[in-house]
Amino acid sequence: MPDSTPLDTAIVAVPETAGSALYGMVDVLSVTGNVWQTLTRTEPTPAPFRVHVVSVQQPHTDSVVRGCETWLRGHFREPRVVARVVGHAQIPERTLKRRFKQATGLALIDYVQNLRIEEAKHALESSDQPVDEICFATGYQDPSFFRRLFKRRTGVAPARYRRVFQPIHRGMPIVPHRRRPES
Repeated sequence: MPDSTPLDTAIVAVPETAGSALYGMVDVLSVTGNVWQTLTRTEPTPAPFRVHVVSVQQPHTDSVVRGCETWLRGHFREPRVVARVVGHAQIPERTLKRRFKQATGLALIDYVQNLRIEEAKHALESSDQPVDEICFATGYQDPSFFRRLFKRRTGVAPARYRRVFQPIHRGMPIVPHRRRPES
């Protein structure tokens, strides 16, 4: 289950990078509203922590959408979740999608995909489960689609994400990946 931190408040870790290798200093930031404040600067990387990419959205007042967000956090892994949340909301699908986008700034399917990708990221960081099992456990039925979507959302393939972030989660030193010299 993903963290229940509201979208307007988050703690994120921002790693410094050199090319594709992760190394060195890490800033831990507190995000409240539109104010970013550096809480700590450490070396080496602290552990364990989770790296989150969150869009900071101001709270909204649409109680139907808020109820749907709560329901989705508990049911996002299930098949046909968009159709099921429409049934939960008891309003027409088109109306729910329009109100959801207006209240959160995200399309309903994007919200579901964000929940699923965050869950997949956590599983990749904290377990040795095969990527296909993580795909099915987070609600996707097609591993190929999952891999493409994961790469589009995070910028890296699931296996690469695991190689980079699992050592951080486990508190191990980060060793930059060295490319073999071309011959």
